[in-house]
Amino acid sequence: MRDYAVHMIAMTMHLALQRCSDEDLVEGARLFGEVARAARERSSPAYVDAGFALLAHFTRAADNIVLRETLKQTEFVVRRNLRGWMCAGEGDCEELFQSLAEAIRERDTARSAYLWLTMHGLY
Repeated sequence: MRDYAVHMIAMTMHLALQRCSDEDLVEGARLFGEVARAARERSSPAYVDAGFALLAHFTRAADNIVLRETLKQTEFVVRRNLRGWMCAGEGDCEELFQSLAEAIRERDTARSAYLWLTMHGLY
């Protein structure tokens, strides 16, 4: 379930970053800041909430009906199964957080997706 959530967020960012408005981009960067904050605090409930807020935001910003319907149908089950979910990095991930925040602000779709996957041990 964790791999599913991580890949969904990476794919959604990849689609949304080129399509979203400047305001959506600013909000996405802010929401990623909440993900990073929760990771720094090692708070899994806050991490899951922040991750889903990021996913929901970029799903809307991507303006893709398939992504919207998939999120609507899977969110409850995925959230329930993500108890204890955190980024894979042990210790200081600050450089990774900063790189991903920068990639989001720059609308760098490939780098954002890659860094998100890396942050969760999938690269």
